[in-house]
Amino acid sequence: RFGTEVSLALCAGTPVPDWVKDSLPLIPEIMSESDGFAAKVDRACLDQVEAWMLEGKVGQTFDGFVLRVNQGGSSGEVVLTDPPVIADCDGANLVEGKRVSVRLTAVDAGARSVKFELVDVAEAHV
Repeated sequence: RFGTEVSLALCAGTPVPDWVKDSLPLIPEIMSESDGFAAKVDRACLDQVEAWMLEGKVGQTFDGFVLRVNQGGSSGEVVLTDPPVIADCDGANLVEGKRVSVRLTAVDAGARSVKFELVDVAEAHV
C-alpha cells in the first residue's frame, strides 16, 4: 500500500503524503508481523489437513524419517513417506536422519494434532 501511494504521488508530480512518509520506518516491523502471522496460519492449515487425512487410522504404522530430536532424546518430529505428514513422535531411540516405522497413537482434528510413537528404527541413514 505504501509503495502504491509513493508511486501515485511521484507520477502525479505531487508530494508524498505525510502519513506515508511517517509510516515508512515502520514497514519492516509491519512486514515481519504479517509474515509471522501468515506462517502460523499456513502451519495451522497443514496441521488440520494432516489430522483429517489420518482420522480413523489410529493404531496403523507408517514409514518415515526422523527430522528432529528434542532435547533429552525421548521425542522428536518425523516426516512420513505416505501420506506426506510431519508430526510429533515419542520414542527413546530417535536419531535424526534415521528411517523409522511409527504407529499413529492419537488424532484430534479439533485441535489439529496427530501423535506417533516409534515402532522400529531401520539400519540405513538418509
